[in-house]
Amino acid sequence: MARTFISFLGAISYQATRYYQQPDRSDLGDPMYYVQEAILSAQGEPWGPDDKIWIFTTKEARKTNYEGRLAGKSEVLPGEGLKSALQRLQENSRIAHFESVEIPNGYSTEEMWTVFERVFKKLRPGDELHLDVTFGFRSLPMLATILVNYARTLKQIRVKAIYYGVFEAGRQERIAENEKRKALGLPENSDPAESPIIDLNVFSELQDWTYAAQTFLDAGNSSALSRLTQDKHPGFSAGILGFSQAILTCRGADLVQTEDIDGLKNQIGELGQDSGLQAQLRPLLEKVGEKIGPFRSGTLQNGFAAVQWCIDHGMVQQGITFLQETVVSWVVESVVGRSELNNPVYRFAANGALNLALSADKTLQVHKEDIKSLGMEESEIRTSYQKMCDLVTPALSRKYKNLTGHKGFRNDINHCGFRDAPLSPAKLKENLERLFTQIKPLLHVD
Repeated sequence: MARTFISFLGAISYQATRYYQQPDRSDLGDPMYYVQEAILSAQGEPWGPDDKIWIFTTKEARKTNYEGRLAGKSEVLPGEGLKSALQRLQENSRIAHFESVEIPNGYSTEEMWTVFERVFKKLRPGDELHLDVTFGFRSLPMLATILVNYARTLKQIRVKAIYYGVFEAGRQERIAENEKRKALGLPENSDPAESPIIDLNVFSELQDWTYAAQTFLDAGNSSALSRLTQDKHPGFSAGILGFSQAILTCRGADLVQTEDIDGLKNQIGELGQDSGLQAQLRPLLEKVGEKIGPFRSGTLQNGFAAVQWCIDHGMVQQGITFLQETVVSWVVESVVGRSELNNPVYRFAANGALNLALSADKTLQVHKEDIKSLGMEESEIRTSYQKMCDLVTPALSRKYKNLTGHKGFRNDINHCGFRDAPLSPAKLKENLERLFTQIKPLLHVD
């Protein structure tokens, strides 16, 4: 993956300081006027021919701090600007390519868009981005946030670091030191201050988490959350993806029988206690945990919880399927036990009981070949079927037929509305919500 370094250079006079990135200052560098030199000098691996370094300057900044260096209020020292510092790094094989790009001052919306476009054009698909915002104008943090998200979507870049050299922290530290020295009658320390370079990428990561959690909470889609956690937390990544995919693809059997939802909840709890996780991320994880709260491992109630999930997230077709098949499963489980939930003959019988409860003739036409292939006795099926007919109330049958009958809205949505008087999307959702509300008390569902 090629690296791209993007930095901005201002037009004011900069003072020399000794930059460091490690908390113990073990990497304290030589006095430098430009943070870009400090950042690129500290990189472990030299920047090769495929890596790009772009320095964005206004016309004034190019004169006062790129070609030369502004000393004091007005004196410009030729050949002492950032360009000369980068040339030294190039001569020492620390970097290969570097180039300045002129941008407007950013005093208007139009100028800000120009800055945005010129920076965006320098990013290549798949780049590893190193962004320095130390010397940028005041609106740069907002611009950088938007730019990073835009480029990640359109060019699939990966943000490695967002640097900010805190010169003011070093200056204030030196002022405090000299005040103490003065009180002790000691001479002032006139050496350049020591200033930290901090990585603001944690805020970018928080934004990633916020987007991923919001997508899961609002749309029920865990793809972004799974991608974000797959390297450091593969168990959680696989679990949350499997859970949401089971709903999205109507894998009711998985959701009811095999998905380890209790284990997923435990993983969320453990992840929230991970000391390496930023404290700001924990509330987002708590929201994710609350979202899957109605689900538990190994219970048919998950099917009904999935119906509500689908209603909440506009997944009407999936919701209709979950409602129909979970009602059938409820009949099967109530009569012959949950071990037979996947038995096609019993599911056929349950569907028959639900459809024929209001009919005078409740005869079930069973397929002898199916019974024989499963090693079952026809008498066994008919006995269970009779118990199913006794279980299904007329009220439940009516609601089920409203859902699944020839004129039911399941056919409407499954046939894409290619029928007389198709329902609108809003009406389909309304019908699903209404029927679910009416069916729940009939099955004693919370």
